[in-house]
Amino acid sequence: MNKRGDEKLSKKLTFYAFIFILVAIVILSVFRFIGNTLDDTTFWRGYYAKDAGLMISAGETGRGVFELSYNTKKAEKPLVFNLKINNEVEIYDHDPNAKTKQSSTFKFIGDKKIKIEPAEIISTFFNIYIDDKKVNASKEAIKKDSCPSIDTKATLISNIKIYVDSDDKFKNFENLLINDLKISGFKIANSKYESDIDLALILANSSTNTLSFFYEHTPRKSEKISCIIKNKLVEKYPDKYSYYKINKIDYNSKWWFALSKSNVGLVFEINELTDDAILLIGDSVEEYYG
Repeated sequence: MNKRGDEKLSKKLTFYAFIFILVAIVILSVFRFIGNTLDDTTFWRGYYAKDAGLMISAGETGRGVFELSYNTKKAEKPLVFNLKINNEVEIYDHDPNAKTKQSSTFKFIGDKKIKIEPAEIISTFFNIYIDDKKVNASKEAIKKDSCPSIDTKATLISNIKIYVDSDDKFKNFENLLINDLKISGFKIANSKYESDIDLALILANSSTNTLSFFYEHTPRKSEKISCIIKNKLVEKYPDKYSYYKINKIDYNSKWWFALSKSNVGLVFEINELTDDAILLIGDSVEEYYG
């Protein structure tokens, strides 16, 4: 057995692995620099696909234990991470209504000795784990954030008029929220056509158990109230939600008019609600104006 030859080969492989990782870091640094000037889902699809693919290749070559953490907050639209058994990373838009899938892919090197455990994840945060036996991915529950510190305090809660609406699935919860807001002292608008609506709050059904919010104008105020709602739900259900996003609503949405008429408007899109969750939303509104 040629131990000296094996040692030379081992050192050479380690050197090449180091060079590969160094090159990957330089490439990704350039991507990050460019990405700081953009907020485009197409760009971020390609970025995350290349980033994850290069890092998986580096991890497999380096024969170490790697754990990579990602968040997809910068992308305008929800993204799905797909780790495929054919040594490929695919990132695509999460849009159930799209006729064609908008995706970006990146082929990583692969190693026959390392098993790829396929995973398809929609999550704001996800992790990739690599060792000398396997590559897998898992989603991570979202956590509480610091909310915008802008002043939204009302002089009198009784002067704040709120319009509440919902999809058919959530009509019972809509009534519960209205009653809770009345108890807190808020005025309730009977129609989206009323004047001087301070807040429009819409409960909309989602096909996935995510926390998605949509606004029409006043993005900072909308971000604050959505952040308060999200934090209260995450505190109550710490492992339940893995995706959070706030975006501007599409002009063609059926909720656009209600949001456009109010001083602050928010569509809260979720798959599942409970009485406790509704009361937390009511508490969030009270905190926002309190």
